[in-house]
Amino acid sequence: IVGYVASKDSSLDSQQLKQALGRHLPQHMVPSVIMCVGEFPLTPNGKLAVDRLPAPALYDAAQLSPAQNAEEAAMCKLFAEALDCNEVFANQNFFDLGGHSLLGLQLVSRIKEQFGIALGIADFLAAPTPRQLARRLQHNSGYSDPFDAVLTLRSEGTRPPLFCIHPGGGIAWPYAGLLPFLPQDQPLYALQSPILRDPTRVIESLDELAEEYLQRIIALHPDGPYQLAGWSVGGNLALRMAAMLQARGHEVSFLCMFDSYPLQGGPASLKLDDAMIISRMTRAIVGTPRAGLKGLKSAMEEVLGSRQIGDEFLSRLVDDSKRMLELLGRTQYERYQGDMLFIRATADILRQDEQQPSLWSPYISGELIRHDVEAPHECLLQRQYLEQFGKRFVEELLKRQTVKTLTAV
Repeated sequence: IVGYVASKDSSLDSQQLKQALGRHLPQHMVPSVIMCVGEFPLTPNGKLAVDRLPAPALYDAAQLSPAQNAEEAAMCKLFAEALDCNEVFANQNFFDLGGHSLLGLQLVSRIKEQFGIALGIADFLAAPTPRQLARRLQHNSGYSDPFDAVLTLRSEGTRPPLFCIHPGGGIAWPYAGLLPFLPQDQPLYALQSPILRDPTRVIESLDELAEEYLQRIIALHPDGPYQLAGWSVGGNLALRMAAMLQARGHEVSFLCMFDSYPLQGGPASLKLDDAMIISRMTRAIVGTPRAGLKGLKSAMEEVLGSRQIGDEFLSRLVDDSKRMLELLGRTQYERYQGDMLFIRATADILRQDEQQPSLWSPYISGELIRHDVEAPHECLLQRQYLEQFGKRFVEELLKRQTVKTLTAV
């Protein structure tokens, strides 16, 4: 999308205009490029002469701003290294230059390593230019653990929070990919498994996890309404949580599954061994499959920077994936009163044909809204696939945020 602004003010900043629009529009509706013109060209009958508007340019050379201090210069260098390009100017946008959320996690780790200050992924996504991030360094000295029980991807905003539940393995970092598609006033939290922080934890049922996660989200947002989404086993958990919340008198206004299934045949219906689990997990983390615990270790450390990941921790992630498959086979579901959006990955080679979204129909009182995406299951939340369904996801989310819902927050 290209936007044009007519103004005599030569100091107008296109990035600031984009941020202002992002507070009122879903991210996919914010123009990628905003061109400033002195006045709109008109036809003889007073209509806009579109063919006389200047051609869009990703960056006007006159608008490229070099670093103005040491922090900006260092940040430009880190951007260039992460994006593998020769030069990045202080006002260039990471995503316009080809970056994505997982690459952003790597950059956040490099920033902490160089400056000793931990910015969150939400800071990065809200301020994706070297200049904006350099300014945030002056106001941020906190520490955000990537294995926290709840990842705060965005806390600012007046809309009801969207809570996203982890897939097998327990890590929820990929949900950061949703942020560029959401309005800038949409809070987003990702729930991660307790096994990431507690090596002795043994999970006995999905209901045990669902109860624990309800406590987390109610502590953050006591009065509702609640908006839930889950990927893989996270979708199964989201459905259980939604039904539990309704049974206790809470309002659930939005429910979405990212390629989740009842898995009535248990683990045998997928035929996943350790090698395949690791391959899928590394694709989810860095976009490419890697073999063995060594490959998983390299993928984790690539995202986290210099942080050392032990083999015991990596084995715990693989064991958790297998444990979740076991628990799925004996989980009982209650009926959810409402619609459910289902994002189906159509290119998954392991899922059996009988695993269809329609299996959830008995547990949904409203409409089962299906949207197919040509993606492997484990890559569903990567940028190239989010481009296929991000707009639909946000439309379904926002249409359920009624005036009553927004004023209740």
